[in-house]
Amino acid sequence: MSTEPRVIMTDPSGSAAPYIHNLANALTDAGCQVDLYTGPYWMNTIGKLKQHIYSAHVFFYKNSQLRAYAARGTTFSGFWKVIRLVSHIFGMTRLLFRCREADLVHIQFLPVPTFDLLWMKITKRMRPVVLTVHDLLPPEADAVGVGHGVWSEIYHTAGKLIVHAKCTAKGLQEEFGVAPEKIVHIPHPAMEHLQGLATEQPDASSVPRILFFGQLRANKGLDVLLDAIAELKRKEVNVKLLVAGASRVDVEIYEVQAQRLQLQDTVEFRWGLVSEREAAGMFLNATLIVLPYRRIDQSGVALAACALGRAIVASRVGGLEELIEEAGCGALVPPNEPVALADAIERVLSTLELRRTYEENGKRYANTIASPSEMAKKTLEVYREVCGGDTRGEISISNEQK
Repeated sequence: MSTEPRVIMTDPSGSAAPYIHNLANALTDAGCQVDLYTGPYWMNTIGKLKQHIYSAHVFFYKNSQLRAYAARGTTFSGFWKVIRLVSHIFGMTRLLFRCREADLVHIQFLPVPTFDLLWMKITKRMRPVVLTVHDLLPPEADAVGVGHGVWSEIYHTAGKLIVHAKCTAKGLQEEFGVAPEKIVHIPHPAMEHLQGLATEQPDASSVPRILFFGQLRANKGLDVLLDAIAELKRKEVNVKLLVAGASRVDVEIYEVQAQRLQLQDTVEFRWGLVSEREAAGMFLNATLIVLPYRRIDQSGVALAACALGRAIVASRVGGLEELIEEAGCGALVPPNEPVALADAIERVLSTLELRRTYEENGKRYANTIASPSEMAKKTLEVYREVCGGDTRGEISISNEQK
């Protein structure tokens, strides 16, 4: 029996499946009953590991999410978007009835902000609402025509806002007028679940391997990295670059750029969904993780690198700057400067002692400040506060995997 809160956690699209997995497991270990409501994407990634001790419900887009992803760029794309929208509204409406069974609702992502704002307002009348602000403004906000006003109302509707970077907290106050006492800064958890999923495979060659990993968007600066790799090639610095992950943009522009820069023998593209085991292997077989982002609040890829003991070279932007300076796990360069990026990559690759220091610092940070158990403790403090310091009596914890 436990008196910790019963939590409904929402991530309909599975946009942050690894992050939520680590948090939800740690919260369950701490005595919470966590029910995650998500979509089929979760089952295709985290679900396959069978590591979760929280209750996971594939509740949204059961017959539309994966088909919609497969239809991107085809004539059927618009049709499946409409189907997903209808499915989303139906799922969120059904979820309202389950919210009464919990002590609070913790929202991770809002795929349809204009509708989800209405849902939040209705939910708030029944139960306290906590919202994690992963990005001050989501990368796709402009593309879907959701303006500053909608997000401002979302931020003011939630009872508490959890952020993973001080720059996000500052933006909420300065750009959206959110009161400081409503914002709680909790470090992004390390991707602890990746540890032990794969082992490093010895490479017969001595060529350093660079990894650019994760869902590709224009703000992630892959074009800058390709220019930096071309600069390294010009300087006769021998490296291999692996680009891996799904894409939200047209990948052809990067393939054409690589060809124009004559990088066909240097760069390998692996587009599409990468399993968690495959991801762990890619990190462990990389010499260096490079994150040339133009804009970011915080990066799960960076926390995965820390958890697996890999050094980072990244842009001096947002929460990345905060993380790398606090953890001492890598080198920072100005964004959009491929020559500076190339110089930093060369320096870290050529100085073994420096790289080992970054790797050890990252692992230490992942196992202490950024450990999921530490994040769970701080998140529980938020839950207790929004619940008024108590929950509605003792609750029976069930770790049934659904």
